[in-house]
Parts: sequence; structure tokens; C-alpha cells
Amino acid sequence: MIVRPIKSLAFVNVQTPAINHLLDFDTVKDHIIESLHVLERLRVFAMDESVRRLILAAIQISLDYFVRQIKTETGAR
Repeated sequence: MIVRPIKSLAFVNVQTPAINHLLDFDTVKDHIIESLHVLERLRVFAMDESVRRLILAAIQISLDYFVRQIKTETGAR
């Protein structure tokens, strides 16, 4: 899993097998099941309360920083 933060978004690239949707289901079934397992692991991670708290804390730190920068640049208090 690769996390790439950009501005207010974070993209997550999850490596899963390429699935040729033109093939019959029995041929691609194992790859589909593997992909679903990976997505389930990502969902469990994303829904974890401690992860959510860390993300919200990081957002708050970023907001506080930008507010201080704006106040400094504009001379506001």
C-alpha cells in the first residue's frame, strides 16, 4: 500500500492483480477474491477509530498551521 498525501486528500494505491473482465469468471475468480480481501483489509484499517483520530488530529494541526500563516501574512490577530 502506498499513501500519497496531496493538499487535502490522501490517495492510497493498493496492489491487486489485474483482472481481465472479458475472461470467464472461473478463470479470474482467484484474482477477484484476492482483490476483495485486500479491499476488506483497507476498509477495516480506514474504519479503525484510532486511525480516524490520527487523521483528524493531522488535519487539525494543518488547519492551525495555515491559520497562523494567514494571520502572520495579513497582520491579523
